[in-house]
Amino acid sequence: MTKYTIFAQKARIGVITDLHYTHPSLIVEKGKALDDYLSQDRKLLLESDAILRQTMKQLLQENVDIVFIPGDLTKDGEKVSHHGVAQLLQPLRRQGIKVLVIPGNHDINNPNAVSFHGDVTHKEATISADDFETIYTDYGYGDAVSRDACSLSYVSEPVEGFRVLCIDSNKYDENKFISNGDEAD
Repeated sequence: MTKYTIFAQKARIGVITDLHYTHPSLIVEKGKALDDYLSQDRKLLLESDAILRQTMKQLLQENVDIVFIPGDLTKDGEKVSHHGVAQLLQPLRRQGIKVLVIPGNHDINNPNAVSFHGDVTHKEATISADDFETIYTDYGYGDAVSRDACSLSYVSEPVEGFRVLCIDSNKYDENKFISNGDEAD
């Protein structure tokens, strides 16, 4: 008779999702553009930085071993927001907490990446799938035990004997940009 041990050790797992983090630098000036956005969307753009900072403190206090972040890390894939998220995750990594991220439909190649300037918005740099992998190398991609060649899906083994399949089911390659010659964003 074969006996299997599923976990060699216990692990405390935290899950946070749909951060929709908006880097504070994207709110250049409050005004009509931001007000119009907030009246049509329930994302907490103005509060997202404080919320994520408090969440990191709470995860550290909860003494978790693993944190899963299954998508929508940023409002609309703004490059500066991704770098902000990666920076805010660093205290978890420094404490030895394994963080695994996977992109959501807002995170990559998003034509809605903007900053708010009073009555108008300005287009902001978004990121590619390759950029996502680079920015989050320390959060799943750098030590994946297996990778899908056609997506950002990967397998991680954050605890010996416990494998996690992180599935990228997005179609961000189908996003359109006027700046690329498409008829609309």
